[in-house]
Amino acid sequence: TVEVDNKIGVIEGEKTIIEPQYDDIIIVNPHRAVFVCQSGDTQKIVNENNKEIFTEYNNVEPIEIIENKYEKNIFKYQKDGRYGLLKVTGNIVTNAIYEEILSVGYKEGELLIKQNGKYGIITDKGNTKIKNKYDEIQLDGYYSEENEYKKSGYIVKITTDEGYRYGYYDNEGVQVLEEQFNQISRLIQIKSDDIYLIAAKNGQCGVFVNNSKIINTEYQSIDYNTDLQVFIVERTGKFGANNLKGARILEPEYTQLTVNGIYL
Repeated sequence: TVEVDNKIGVIEGEKTIIEPQYDDIIIVNPHRAVFVCQSGDTQKIVNENNKEIFTEYNNVEPIEIIENKYEKNIFKYQKDGRYGLLKVTGNIVTNAIYEEILSVGYKEGELLIKQNGKYGIITDKGNTKIKNKYDEIQLDGYYSEENEYKKSGYIVKITTDEGYRYGYYDNEGVQVLEEQFNQISRLIQIKSDDIYLIAAKNGQCGVFVNNSKIINTEYQSIDYNTDLQVFIVERTGKFGANNLKGARILEPEYTQLTVNGIYL
């Protein structure tokens, strides 16, 4: 984009594609001549000839992933109060059957959808990744320099007669833990292909690696120490320690346990 006299246009190299005339322009895909143009409260999508496109659809909008970053290949559109997905080429990806379509957050190419009051996840090709049967779905926050958020998984929530219950899916959409826990968190400090999860059930915490339990669900609290790479476990006010494989280092018999360098 280029700005002249507080108006925005589009250039390609040294060639002007759209003369500066809009209050704002979003280029969702730098390889596609599809521009979301804003003038006051009016928004339209135009091509390289400044001709409005997608006029046969209502309320076509880009899907923001994070601030100023958008899904590159799709828009959402509205029909009869429902939402569907539309390719930047103009082809329909899904019919307007969803109550909501949102970015999953940080993960490009995946959408959080709501249908029949429940949330699920689909890809930008319209394929189902997680079925819409949850009250809430959140990313676990796992990040690596190599893959960014691509390897992060999903914490899902359902409502039962006894309250909220949480489960977990990996980044491929494979369920790892069933919805039977009061709380689940991923240890995002551990950079590994294995997924380390602390899960609580009925006030007791345990540790899972993928779907295998390495520390029994019998502790009031479990904290991971990054420097020494150990789990500090606490049971009825007594502290102990386990290593990354779950093996016991210290029995939970101490009233206080601290880490100092390589020492417990």
